Amino acid sequence: MAEKPFKRKVPDLHLDRCPYPETNLKYRLAVEELRKRKNEIIEQLRPKIKIVPEAIKGSYEVTLPKNLGFAEFHLSENNILTIKRFRIGPHLEGSSLRGLGLGKLIVEKIITFARTNGVTYIGLYSADSAVGFYEKLGFKKANSDTYYMYLKL
Repeated sequence: MAEKPFKRKVPDLHLDRCPYPETNLKYRLAVEELRKRKNEIIEQLRPKIKIVPEAIKGSYEVTLPKNLGFAEFHLSENNILTIKRFRIGPHLEGSSLRGLGLGKLIVEKIITFARTNGVTYIGLYSADSAVGFYEKLGFKKANSDTYYMYLKL
């Protein structure tokens, strides 16, 4: 007997189980509006991305307005930039800000910063699910047994 192909189940809303269903619904509607106006919003956000130095020497944070996303990175003395943490928006039940181009905006800002500061490599450890995202942006896996990725500038 042949196996049936696996179909990914689309999650139900389950607003009745959510502790704050009205908040979740507002969030989902806002995300849908973002998806409809994606290109317009990306162009509005691009000039508002900030890179802020942290208290630790060589550490920086890149932030999108309204807590839509952030990344932390470290610039070493030998001109290697390492992305430490990366997150896009809050993830509430039934909705996500992923796929809107926000992560690409943050990485582009980091690459621009790196080029203006004479960085030769950008490196990071990627989650398995994010490898494809980084590969689209030009990163390569260091080898097949690890999730360490790099971009040579």
